[in-house]
Amino acid sequence: MATSATLDESLDASPKPSPLIRWTLPLLAIIAVVGLPALVYRLYAGLVVTNLGSVVPWGVWVAFYIYFIGLSAGSFLLSTVVYVFKYEKLEPVGRIALLQAFFCLLTGMIFIFIDLGPDNLTYPHQFSKFLGILGGGKGSY
Repeated sequence: MATSATLDESLDASPKPSPLIRWTLPLLAIIAVVGLPALVYRLYAGLVVTNLGSVVPWGVWVAFYIYFIGLSAGSFLLSTVVYVFKYEKLEPVGRIALLQAFFCLLTGMIFIFIDLGPDNLTYPHQFSKFLGILGGGKGSY
């Protein structure tokens, strides 16, 4: 059994991140800040600025959506193996897999929002018939 002195020593002796890791996050933050005005412009102006039309009907956002939803499903299945089936060898990665599943699902939903735009998200619910399937479906039974 470890004493508190050895625990404190092991916590202080954590490895330092490499210079590559230390510079990756600030670089990604700069790229995100530079790309944010382009995203706002895309959401404001619509699909005209992306040069999408009937020949190419969807952009890279749909591919990113599919990628992140698949990554979320895989992470969720890994956490299911750990917590439902009690596979103890994978227990150290169970929490991080569940957290990754949540954030990948959220990221996939953000890419769908970018693809649809703010106007098209509420359009089916605003202009559907009340008795239709999108209006609640109460008259379609």
